[in-house]
Amino acid sequence: MEKNTLFILFLGLQLTCYGQSPNISYDTPQNYSVGVAITPLTPTNTGGVVPATIYGQVTTLAGSGSWGANDGIGTSASFNSPYGLTLDAIGNVYVADYGNHKIRIITPTGTVSTLAGSGIAGATNATGIAASFYYPHGVAVDALGNVFVADYYNHKIRKISALGVVSTFAGSGAPSSTDGMGTGASFHFPAGITIDGFGNLYVVDYASHKIRKITPSGVVSTLAGNGTAGTTDGIGTAAKFNYPYGIAVDNSGNEYVADSSNHKIRKISSSGVVSTFAGSGIAGSLDGLGIAAGFDNPTGIVINTNGNIYIADRSNSKIRIISPAGIVSTLAGNGMSGMDYDVSIGLEAIFNQPRGIAVDAMGTIYVADTNNHKIRKISTSGYTISPALPVGLVFDATTGTISGTPTATILATMFTITAYNSSGSSATTISLETSVLGTKTFNNQQIFSIYPNPTNNELFVKSSTDEEVNYS
Repeated sequence: MEKNTLFILFLGLQLTCYGQSPNISYDTPQNYSVGVAITPLTPTNTGGVVPATIYGQVTTLAGSGSWGANDGIGTSASFNSPYGLTLDAIGNVYVADYGNHKIRIITPTGTVSTLAGSGIAGATNATGIAASFYYPHGVAVDALGNVFVADYYNHKIRKISALGVVSTFAGSGAPSSTDGMGTGASFHFPAGITIDGFGNLYVVDYASHKIRKITPSGVVSTLAGNGTAGTTDGIGTAAKFNYPYGIAVDNSGNEYVADSSNHKIRKISSSGVVSTFAGSGIAGSLDGLGIAAGFDNPTGIVINTNGNIYIADRSNSKIRIISPAGIVSTLAGNGMSGMDYDVSIGLEAIFNQPRGIAVDAMGTIYVADTNNHKIRKISTSGYTISPALPVGLVFDATTGTISGTPTATILATMFTITAYNSSGSSATTISLETSVLGTKTFNNQQIFSIYPNPTNNELFVKSSTDEEVNYS
């Protein structure tokens, strides 16, 4: 049996397991005694399986962290300012290796090789490394394994066939924004590119401030944007963009655009209506709902199967999420640009001007960490808890289990636990209380616990009749 067939069968089994959202619950409330090890508290899940990964954990898939052009495995390979990313149906990651003028491929096991590009800037059509690109930006792959490249400085859309043959699919090479057929059309620094289920390509024509569409037969038209920088919402060419960069399309035919210099995420409906989906238009990093949120030069954008939108928020060095309802939050990144540890989690992670972003069938996010010259992975499965547990209790983010020995008292407190898999999430609340185990008697009753009143520091007791009285 072919390796690809085995991978697809394995993926199918995984999707069967994770094809529905989790549905978790816990026994609650729980009353624990300080200094006494608790019986581990585990969730009951009647929904889809939650993979044993840590939600928001960031790891390096490939790249040494120093610029270079070496093929190899994982961190033994090197990139030079990777920009665009995409994945095919069997989990291969395609990278527009901007500074190397190459298109690289990373297998699911982390082996990096060069798909096409000599490494010298040019516009030569040929096979594999005999071809040349000129600072490629975006990449997209169709169902047949053809890779399309937004060849930025060549002002062209190039095609790499499944056999590695590179050709010019659209664009004359002259910097302009003429609609037309194939090489009769023109682009002006094409950046982001994506493909829909019908084989239509959508191209962000960066310097033309337009969104272009290319049919499978090569007909190029303008979907939205009038060519003048601005932030006007409207229908089709009545709308304006300001150096848009990334683009993604959902299952309903709506396009979402990372409108970089407007610091917004714009939406183009299937009927061509352009609106602002999220972002105030002022550079910032505020989480919030819709236009109350802030971005700073967003570039990469991708949509998962649940309709969640992930953004490479470049100047914030963060990875952001927008829910289908428009709620913006931060998945990973502390907002500082720099080199990260080998493994980090969520808001502790550090990126350096990330540009490209992609998602696989299991919901894992891939990031082109451009100035770190790495391709990073972010898990979106596992468990989270809020607020943090009291000292002594431990939360296992891979299983949702609470264990340990409490060392401090707390009154009954509500904790929210959320389970995530590739199909969605499930949240539940539990009540936990920790108190001091007593051996004295009060009113001729054995004292089971003593705990402080947080408002006045008086002590209260809970007795064998569950009576709660002042013990001061």
